[in-house]
Amino acid sequence: MSGAANRARRQLLATGLAAAVFAASGVPVRAAARRGGTLRAGLGGGSASDSWDGAGHEGLFMQAVGAGAVFDTLTEVAADGTLRGELAVGWEPLEQARVWDVTLREGVRFHDGAPFTGADVVATFARLGATGPLAQVSDIALEGPSRVRLVLETANPNFPYELSDPRLIVQPGGVVGPVGTGLYRAVAFEPGRRFVGRRVDGHWRDGQAGWFDRVDVLAFDPAAVRLAALRSGRVDAIDGVELHAVGMLRAAGDHALQEAGSWLQAVSHRVGVPPRVGTSRPMDDARFLERWWAA
Repeated sequence: MSGAANRARRQLLATGLAAAVFAASGVPVRAAARRGGTLRAGLGGGSASDSWDGAGHEGLFMQAVGAGAVFDTLTEVAADGTLRGELAVGWEPLEQARVWDVTLREGVRFHDGAPFTGADVVATFARLGATGPLAQVSDIALEGPSRVRLVLETANPNFPYELSDPRLIVQPGGVVGPVGTGLYRAVAFEPGRRFVGRRVDGHWRDGQAGWFDRVDVLAFDPAAVRLAALRSGRVDAIDGVELHAVGMLRAAGDHALQEAGSWLQAVSHRVGVPPRVGTSRPMDDARFLERWWAA
């Protein structure tokens, strides 16, 4: 786990169980952020075996396309390390944090119009099985349309933070496919090559995130290919900039270089980026598609 993730972990643990019932809060509206435009990005980590099954979302390409665009997880870790609700609006520990009652957001719909309910969480987590943090879950039960109970093998005060894992994307009825509750509807998808998404109208996060009308993500490896795409203007942002390219990019002056943990990424000045970006994963914790905007 990265230093940023460890800091977020310590921050959550420091709140204590008495403060473990969290209310969801949105990203504050930034004066510079506005709707419109297309974001084109070149990312590493794509594979010909990429699919909509969150269990396999290990590479940056699918993490950004999955949890960062098409789908939602129950919780989200903000760039400053604070925990907030996404599909969940609250989480309450019982039995010394061995049992967690999670209250879900109401009024959310999947891209096909179907309503999101707790049954979708139960079915998705059952299919994911022992994926990541779910390995510690011994039982999950539906406590009502908007409430689920997760029973852990041992107490874990940090469990709500772990529910932000990008592999734990919730899908309708737990069925693998391109239909989610995220800010972007899948328009085109070529495994390990390309994703195109269109902004969903009337989303519950309007005014908080999802500023671009369209996102176009290309999977490029190695890093030299991404760099060439950036310099030619084919994409606006890339991850994994190699050190030898830093001087060249700075001399050209067309892109801003960002250090994100142990990663280095380059972003066109045509793209607006928050003053603080997440560093537990590249590209604003793989959430850049929903957090950045057209400058």
